[in-house]
Amino acid sequence: MRSGLLRHRVTVQEKSGTTRNSRGKLVPTWSAKYDRIPASVETPTGREFEQIRQLVGTATDIVTIRYYADVTREHRIVFGSRVLTIGHINNVDNRDITLILTCTEET
Repeated sequence: MRSGLLRHRVTVQEKSGTTRNSRGKLVPTWSAKYDRIPASVETPTGREFEQIRQLVGTATDIVTIRYYADVTREHRIVFGSRVLTIGHINNVDNRDITLILTCTEET
């Protein structure tokens, strides 16, 4: 993978516990697992958009990162002020080089 393609910086977060919100509901707390790693964040259009929607019906973004064996759907991606939930992970050609994450933006 060419490093120039990974022009963004994202943080991979993992759940670190729970806390109560202002209404008393338990909500997860998150902490950085991998901070400011190189990534490509793209919003698909056209045919590509329809293809990823077959994997994750509410998909809004595709995030490409270098391979990390322990990144799972239990993690989330933070890109600037945006928080992205991982819906699908593709280890490209099962070569342990690149991960393509199909994500949905949290509201």
